[in-house]
Amino acid sequence: MRDSPWMASEDLEGINSIDSVIANVYKNRDVEFEGGRSKDVVYSLEFSKAKRQLVLNGSNRKTLVGLYGADVKNWIGKTITVYVEEGIKVGRDIKKGLRVRASKETNQAKTQEKSKAALDSLKKS
Repeated sequence: MRDSPWMASEDLEGINSIDSVIANVYKNRDVEFEGGRSKDVVYSLEFSKAKRQLVLNGSNRKTLVGLYGADVKNWIGKTITVYVEEGIKVGRDIKKGLRVRASKETNQAKTQEKSKAALDSLKKS
């Protein structure tokens, strides 16, 4: 078992994806990863029922901004799906990596909002 505070694709081996509630968003400074790789600043998500945090890469950060806006305070309490994707570029290597997307619950809520808005606009006509 890995001794790391960070989630990795191996953590979802055999599961492939999990729905998780965002408990907090952190800005971490001077972070060292396995293999000696380091970063001055790393943003991460803490989940309500997970031991490890998810480091936010550019793709995952853009996905969350698209879903919930740029104010990270709005992300807390939201449910997202974390899943494994093949072919992710990590440094110079191509590996499995973690990605995020809207959970089915979030997609259903957005669909209901759009449907209600469409019906409301028809009623006003």
